[in-house]
Amino acid sequence: TPVTTPATSQPLEQPTPPPAATPPLEQPATDPQDVAHAPAATPADGTSATDAPFNLTALELRLLSGLLAGVPLTELLAPTDPFVSVVVDSINEKLFDTIGDAVIEFDGDVPQVIEDYLDDVREVVQP
Repeated sequence: TPVTTPATSQPLEQPTPPPAATPPLEQPATDPQDVAHAPAATPADGTSATDAPFNLTALELRLLSGLLAGVPLTELLAPTDPFVSVVVDSINEKLFDTIGDAVIEFDGDVPQVIEDYLDDVREVVQP
C-alpha cells in the first residue's frame, strides 16, 4: 500500500533507489620496469620531449636551429604552436643549469641567441 500524508491523503513519491554500482574496470598489472622504459607520449604538435640533449622538444630544437641559421620567426612557428615566449622560456630553463644563464633574449619581439652563447647553443643543436 502506498504511503500517504495525513493532511492530503495523497501518495508520497517513493525515492528512486540509486542505480546499482558498476564494478571498477580491471586495470592490467603494470610492472614498474615497464613504466620506467616506456616511450613518452607524443602529441600531434611535435612538442613532446625527444632524445635530444636537455630533453628539448622537436619544436624547441627547430626554434634553436632556425635562430642560429637566421630563419625568420614566421617560418619557424606555426599558428598552432605555443607562443614564442613560452618556447623560449622553456629552452632557457632547460639549458640554464648547464650554461648558467639564459641563452635566448628578445630584441623587441624577436628572439635571438645571446652572442656569448652561440657556440654552446650550436653544440646543443648539432652534438
